[in-house]
Formats: sequence, C-alpha cells, structure tokens
Amino acid sequence: MNTAEAGQPPLLQEILADLNLFFSHFYAQSSRDIPCPSGFVMHPESSLGSGGQVLFQEQEDGVDLGLRFGCHLVDAFLQGQIGDHELGVVAEEVSHFRLIAEAAERESTLSPLDLEVWGEIDRFITLLVWPSWSKLAAQTAVSAERSVGPLCETLFSERGFDRVNASDLHLYFKAESLALKHIQRAFPNGWSDNSTPAFHDLQQARRYFSGVQQLLAVRGVSARLILEGSGQEDAWAA
Repeated sequence: MNTAEAGQPPLLQEILADLNLFFSHFYAQSSRDIPCPSGFVMHPESSLGSGGQVLFQEQEDGVDLGLRFGCHLVDAFLQGQIGDHELGVVAEEVSHFRLIAEAAERESTLSPLDLEVWGEIDRFITLLVWPSWSKLAAQTAVSAERSVGPLCETLFSERGFDRVNASDLHLYFKAESLALKHIQRAFPNGWSDNSTPAFHDLQQARRYFSGVQQLLAVRGVSARLILEGSGQEDAWAA
C-alpha cells in the first residue's frame, strides 16, 4: 500500500530514494525488486522526536507498509541540518523497510533481532560509504572521510535508547553487539588507525555482507543463535 503523505521535505524524499539505490548497489541486488521507500512516508509523529519507525500490517495478499519519522527529524531536513544522527536514523528505517518488503515478497519469517542487527549494519555502512558515493551528501554535514574504528566507537559506544521501552533494551543491546561482531569480521583491518578503508577492504566487506544477506533472505534463518557457538549452522554466523 502506498501511504505517502504530501508536504514531506524534498531532500528527505531524495535521500530515501538514494539510500534505496545505494543499498541495492552495495549488496548487488536489483532495485526493481524492492519498492522505493520515498513513496511510503506518512505524516510526522511528534512522539518520535528525532527518530523513525516502519509500520506494517499483514494482509491476505501481502503486507501494507508505511514509514514515519519524528517531527524533530523532519524539521532538521527542512532546515538542511542533517548530520550523522539524522542520516543514520533514515538509513536504519530504510533498512527495516527493505528487509520487511523482501520477507513479504518471499513469504519468509523475520524476527525483531534480524531487523535490528541488519539495521545497525546498514547504519554503519551508510555513514562509512554513502557520503563518498552520493552527490546528495554535499547537502548534509556528514563527513566523507571516515575510518572503521572511530566510527564504530561513535555508533556503538555513545548511543542511548531514551525512547526505548525497558522491556526492549535487551533486544537493542544484543543487536548492537552482534552487528559490531559482523563488522569486525567484514573489516579485519583498519581498527588501529584513522585511515579510510582501502578499495579492497570495501570490496571484501561487500562480499561478506552480501553473502550473509543472501543466506538470510534465501534460507530465512532466524538470527537468534548468532555467533553463540551453538553448533547449529546459522546464516549470520557464516
């Protein structure tokens, strides 16, 4: 269901569409298989503040989808004040949107942990790679010169969950921990200096994440046993 609302900031709409193309490019997917999230943005919600959410409802013939962002975040796009936080929130919601749309298309199961782990990975990939990939980055305050170690320190050590229910905190902390472990596997080099990743480092990371994403999408394996050494073969622990 297309739930787009009129009056959305043009730059927000453009970045949503651009991130959808960016993820398809990075993971070597066909963008034609996934609807553009810019056509599913709903009216801002004040209770979300500077955050966002994907709304979905299962129907007999598929899933109805919608994207909603907080009023503070929408205001930041209207004023052109787009930094790491704003871009990261949008990237994470695009990630959720894509994963839910793919699961609905394949009629496969999807756990909350699957969504959150991949959302964290996509947030990291966006801040690391997108600014040097997209012309739209020039309209933001996001740096195009990032290194893996310091970016992970910022994303996974300094983030709070003020708007998260206490009952959900374990899920988010678990997702961050697992995402960081996969980032460490994808980028085995560059943790002890401030240099930007070399081309071959990015290509290696693309192969790693593309492989994991393909296994998750094709096999529909739950991420519940990720990296826990249970002895059960798991897509996330590939």
